[in-house]
Amino acid sequence: MKLRLVSTAFALSMLATSCKKSETTTSSTSDETPAVTATDGSYILANITTPIPVGKTVTTERTTTLEDAKLSMNMAGQVMDGTMKQTKSETNVVEAVSETQTKHTITRDDESGSVVIAGQEQPSPSKTNPLLNLPLLAEKSGDTWSVKLADGTATPEQETELKDVTNQYNQQMDAAIYGTEKRKPGDKWSVESDKLPSFAGLTKPTGIFEVEFKEVKDIDGTPHGVFTYQFDLAGFPELPEEGSPDMKLKLKGSAEVLRSLTDLIDVDVKLTCDTLINMEPAPGATMEITGKTVMTQKSTIK
Repeated sequence: MKLRLVSTAFALSMLATSCKKSETTTSSTSDETPAVTATDGSYILANITTPIPVGKTVTTERTTTLEDAKLSMNMAGQVMDGTMKQTKSETNVVEAVSETQTKHTITRDDESGSVVIAGQEQPSPSKTNPLLNLPLLAEKSGDTWSVKLADGTATPEQETELKDVTNQYNQQMDAAIYGTEKRKPGDKWSVESDKLPSFAGLTKPTGIFEVEFKEVKDIDGTPHGVFTYQFDLAGFPELPEEGSPDMKLKLKGSAEVLRSLTDLIDVDVKLTCDTLINMEPAPGATMEITGKTVMTQKSTIK
């Protein structure tokens, strides 16, 4: 019986999803809603009214690595152990044309890695993102965003990826994590999991998610907030690929975030978490993967 192994890229793409919010985050640029309230030292951290500052372009580079993961597979009572490692690198460029329209281009989406089971290296199929280097147009109508190719008609494969990008625009992750009320350094809060639409590829995650506003740093004359996350979450994959096996994930870890309090964008993120993945890659077979995931992300605003 030939066993169909899950693409390691699929697991990594889910783990990277959490910080994609920074590419499509909401922010405020109007004089009537300043990011900083100097009189009481409190700050608006997120809102849901406008996209990234109009006229600006945000380039986000992200690398996600699953380091030295241990793999155990049970197939009809036969247990086989192995290892897995994978690195996924992505770059997205988003230009805000207006409060209801952005141009979005995925300029990099590649991966490398290996899977070894019972001493034998297994094929690790790679997948080219069908939207790579194609201009995308995101438009808001009412409270809902939609994303399409800027030119031409999308193929079925492209439509699948466009749904993923559209989902990122509509989730309002920043508002869920930071809230829309004013906060000040020293504040700590818990994010109710039922209000968190997703995190790290987990759809409707359950568990603990805590945030602390550590301090404010002045960087080139612009205030930036320093935040930490602590999380212990479980859930199922968000937008699984066609033909993907049933999968459950658990993530426990932390993140350090540097966030522009003027543009309301996470400009520097480092996330580290212990990762547990359980799946059924074939009838009668189960697989467990344990390892450490490290995600780093940097965004530049011009």
